[in-house]
Amino acid sequence: MLRNDDDLPTRPRPDLTDLEALIDESRQLGIPVTLEVVNETGRRPPLLVERTIYRLVQEALTNVHKHAGGARTRIRVEHTPDELLLSITNGRGTQPVEQAGLLGGGHGLLGLTERIRLVGGELTAGHTPDGGFQLLARVPIARQETP
Repeated sequence: MLRNDDDLPTRPRPDLTDLEALIDESRQLGIPVTLEVVNETGRRPPLLVERTIYRLVQEALTNVHKHAGGARTRIRVEHTPDELLLSITNGRGTQPVEQAGLLGGGHGLLGLTERIRLVGGELTAGHTPDGGFQLLARVPIARQETP
């Protein structure tokens, strides 16, 4: 189960600037994770979009730990003028789930899809040809009118 940092009054809610710390936690758990940020413009997406993307990455890394222990995982965040694109791809795990003791039957993908839809985005997910898994999210970024 994921931590719910939203309920902690002493910690600010996470955003995209907190991704590196989240990824470091996963690395400490034995998940080799790489992060690539493309076309960062310095213009930040709306905070709700940032938090949604953070939660998507958090859930995806939790799922890698549960279902594909030790799998190489690549996270790519691409900024475009109109949307934020997120790709999370992991390979086949090296540690059997039974050995990790992490069998679960949650509704993670359904929850992630709903989160993304709430900010006007789309989420697709599925297995890769090599036995891994991939999540792709597209989230619109509201354009600000210039006077």
